[in-house]
Amino acid sequence: MQRIHSLKGLSGSYIGLLILFLSLPDQGLQAQLNFSYFLDSARANNSELVSLRAQRNYFYLESDLIHAANLAPKVYLSSDYLFAPYFNNNGRIITGNPEEKAIGYDINITDGGLYSLLVNFEYPVFKRIQVNNLLGQNMLEIAKIDTRIKTVELELEHSLANMYFDALAMQYGLQNAEEILNLLSEQLEIVKTLTQHGLYRYLDYKLMETAMKTDSIDYLNAEATYRLSLRQLKTACGITDTSITMLAGYEIKQEQGIPDNSLFLKSYQEDSLAAIWQQKVFNNQYKPQVKLFANSGLNSTTVPYLGRHVGAGAGVQLTYNLFDGRQKSINRQQQMLVIDEACRLRELKHIEIKSQLDSYKTAIESTKATVRKEMILNKEYDELLLIYGEELKNAQVSIIDYLNFLQQYSRNKMSLDLHYIALNKLINEYNYWSH
Repeated sequence: MQRIHSLKGLSGSYIGLLILFLSLPDQGLQAQLNFSYFLDSARANNSELVSLRAQRNYFYLESDLIHAANLAPKVYLSSDYLFAPYFNNNGRIITGNPEEKAIGYDINITDGGLYSLLVNFEYPVFKRIQVNNLLGQNMLEIAKIDTRIKTVELELEHSLANMYFDALAMQYGLQNAEEILNLLSEQLEIVKTLTQHGLYRYLDYKLMETAMKTDSIDYLNAEATYRLSLRQLKTACGITDTSITMLAGYEIKQEQGIPDNSLFLKSYQEDSLAAIWQQKVFNNQYKPQVKLFANSGLNSTTVPYLGRHVGAGAGVQLTYNLFDGRQKSINRQQQMLVIDEACRLRELKHIEIKSQLDSYKTAIESTKATVRKEMILNKEYDELLLIYGEELKNAQVSIIDYLNFLQQYSRNKMSLDLHYIALNKLINEYNYWSH
C-alpha cells in the first residue's frame, strides 16, 4: 500500500508539465500555409525565370530594331578633309595644277585635296521579304523563351510539390506522435487512479509512464524533423520567414495523358522551325539589294572655289550575289541535318513520355488500392481504440496489450498517411509527364 499511496507524488511534476506543454496553443503551429503560397513565392524568387523574362523583353525590342535597321530611312552628316601638299613647286604647296618637277600625289588621284561637308540620305527599298525573315526568326526566339519559361515553371512546381509532400509527411508524423502522447497522458491518469484502487499493479503504472516518456521524446524528435523540413521548403522558395507553421493538406488531380502539343515535344518542333528560319535569313543575301541615296552640301577639291561647290546629288545602288562557292547549297544541307535530328529526338522523347506515363499509371492504381484497404483498416482501428479505452477504464485489459495496440494503431495510421503522400507524389510525377 505504501507504493500505491506514493503514486500521488510520483513524477507529478513531469506529467503535469508535459500535459501543460501539449495543451498550450502554439500560434505558429495553428496557422496554415497552402501549396499555392509556396509556389507563388518560388516563381517570384526564381533567378532563371527573372532572367528569361528579361531576355523575352530584349527580343521584343529586337523586333523594333529590325524594322529600324532595314526599313527606316537614314539621314546622317559626313565630313572629309584631305590635305595633299606639293613640294618643289615654286613655293605653291596647295595647287590644282602642279608643275612637272613638283613632288606629291598624282593630281589625277587627289585633285589637289578634298573639302566635303554633306547631309546624306539613304532609303532601302524592296526589303520586305528580308525583314519578314528576320522578324520570323526573332519571334521564334521569343516563342522558345516562352516555352522555356513554361518548362521552368513546370519543373519548379514538380520539384516543389515533392518537397511539400515530404514536409507534409513529417507533419503527419508529428501529429501522429502528438495524438499518441495525448492518449497516453489521458490514460495514465486513469491507470494511476485504478492502481490506487488496486485494480492495476504499480508495475503497470510504471510501464505506461515509461512508454509516455519514450513517446514524448519521439514527439520532440518529430517536431525537430518537421521544423527542418519546413525551413528547407521555405528556403527553396526564397522565403526568409523562419517561423514554424502548419501545412494545409494538398491533393493533386490526375491529368489525362499526353496532350496534343506536349511541352516536352514543343522544343523539338521549335528546333526544326529555327533551322527553317535560319536558312531563310541566310538566303537574304541572295536577293537583290536596292538602295536609294541622296546628299547635299559642300563637296570641293579646291579652296578658292569652295563657295561655288555647294550642291546636291542622288542615285540608286544595286548589289546582287552571283556566285559564292555553293554556300547556299551547303547551308541548306546543314539545316536539313538539324531538322532530321530534331524529328528523330522528338520521336524518342515521345516514346519516353509514353513509357513514363504507363509506369506511373500502373503505380498509381496499385497505390490507390492500398490506400482504400488501409482506410477500411484504419476505421476498424478507430473502433478498436474506443473499445480498448473503455476496457482500460474498467481494468479489463492488460497494460502490455494496450500499449501494443497503441503501437499498432499508430503504425497503421502513419502507414495510411505515408501511402496517401506516396499516391500524391506519384500523381505529381504522372502530371509532370502529361504536360
